[in-house]
Amino acid sequence: MKTVQNQKLSLVQKAALASLALVPVVAMAEGGAVTADASAINALMAPIAVVGGAILTVLIAIKGWKLIRRAL
Repeated sequence: MKTVQNQKLSLVQKAALASLALVPVVAMAEGGAVTADASAINALMAPIAVVGGAILTVLIAIKGWKLIRRAL
């Protein structure tokens, strides 16, 4: 029996799987279980930017290293 990962799914099947995946999210949102505090989200923006900047720096350094190594 093939698993979902090994099958080539049609667009309709993909849409059905996506809608099934969103059912718990919609149920939580309607139940009032999700409350977003804007100040908490804003407080997390700086650390996320630092991590994103670090990852971008590493990726650029790797690309630069490959370019230099290929040029030599």
